[in-house]
This record gives sequence, C-alpha cells and structure tokens, in this order.
Amino acid sequence: MMSRLYEYQAIEQYKEFLDDAYPGITLAGSSFYASTILQDCDPTAFRIGLDEWITQEVEEGNIKVEGYEEYEPEEEDDDE
Repeated sequence: MMSRLYEYQAIEQYKEFLDDAYPGITLAGSSFYASTILQDCDPTAFRIGLDEWITQEVEEGNIKVEGYEEYEPEEEDDDE
C-alpha cells in the first residue's frame, strides 16, 4: 500500500532508515545517530541520499511524496 507523505515525513523515514542501517556512535559519553552525523557533517551527501531513497521508494510504489512529482514513474503511452 502506497503511503502519501509530505517532505518532512519522508525526511524522518529516511533518517529512520539510516539509523537502522548504520550504528550510531558514543563519544565522550554522548550518543549520536548516524542520520544526525550525516545531516550535520555533510548536508550535501544527506540530501543526495534522501533524493535517491525517495526515488527508489516512489519507483517501487511504496510512497508518494508531495513536491517530488518529478520522481514518479512516467506512464507509458499505449497509443504508439
């Protein structure tokens, strides 16, 4: 079933995906999540990864994200 999400919801799901895939670290008694480290230390890589994740999820029919219509698969024209 396809979930309809706003961009902020897609970002939260992507961050959950990152945190499930990669362990966080503990430094000087403080714990840091992988998503927070990536988003704060390399926002460009975070945004590229987010765009790639959204594209994959949309193409697989798992989600539809408001404002990301350019990622929706194009329907083939049967008239050709």
